[in-house]
Amino acid sequence: MVVLSLICYLGLVLGKIHVKGISLGVAFVFFIGIIAGHLGLNIDAKVLEYTQTFGLVLFVYTLGLHVGPNFFGSLRQEASV
Repeated sequence: MVVLSLICYLGLVLGKIHVKGISLGVAFVFFIGIIAGHLGLNIDAKVLEYTQTFGLVLFVYTLGLHVGPNFFGSLRQEASV
């Protein structure tokens, strides 16, 4: 978990760097992960499986928080047309 946390932290920090007004943002985490894998950093399979599942749960939860409040309103609006 420490390795994954460091990869995420480093990617988020480096993603804030702007070069000529352009930054990679959160996508820089993926590049740091690719570099870490290339350098041979290994993660236990159980920890990796847990992290993948937890990441998917967080993604679906935050998507629901973002879309949820407008979902039923849009259904009512479309049904009345």
